[in-house]
Amino acid sequence: MANTERPIVVTNDLDGVHFYTPPPLDTTLRLLRGKLSLPEEVQAIQEYIPPAGFVNTTLARLFILFHQYRPLIPGALRGLQRFREVGDTHGREVVFAVLSGRKKDKHGVTLRILERAGYSQYFTQWLLNEGDSPVVWKEFQTRRLVDQGYSVVHLEDDLRAGLCVARAGIQFGEDHRVLVYLLKNLSNHPRLLRRAGITIPGNLV
Repeated sequence: MANTERPIVVTNDLDGVHFYTPPPLDTTLRLLRGKLSLPEEVQAIQEYIPPAGFVNTTLARLFILFHQYRPLIPGALRGLQRFREVGDTHGREVVFAVLSGRKKDKHGVTLRILERAGYSQYFTQWLLNEGDSPVVWKEFQTRRLVDQGYSVVHLEDDLRAGLCVARAGIQFGEDHRVLVYLLKNLSNHPRLLRRAGITIPGNLV
């Protein structure tokens, strides 16, 4: 199937793209140490294991509470409408999906907030993380979407996740099937990229 005939799916990370959040700390620390390794490509998702024990359970509940009050970015919803308008202008079918790395215990809170804010008018696929690694989940689902016949446009704030999603397109030999828009923040500052020797692929903007 030619690329021009493919429907487009705009996949959306949540934290940093639609919710206010600090720059990805783990990625920033990896870059400061001068190396940013990517996980190996996987054929199956490792099942999420809920936290066990009093301390871990308590921390998990606190994180859920924290996510419940994390504010939405006002302009993000308008951005989705802009993608829809551009698709209509060019006669392309555009659908929208959540592609979130948030752990499974936060899914209920996430769905309630987004539905209350009006996101259901856009999102028709909710690819909420069912595994134990946010980065692996995003790349795995991107490969599935390409296999299903989509061209993927992914919105992301974490360089490490963005590189893995971009890699999902490159492995098909046609990186134009996957385009990643990475929001500028401390974790992808040019000085950090140079320090770690990171080369940005052509399908990550």
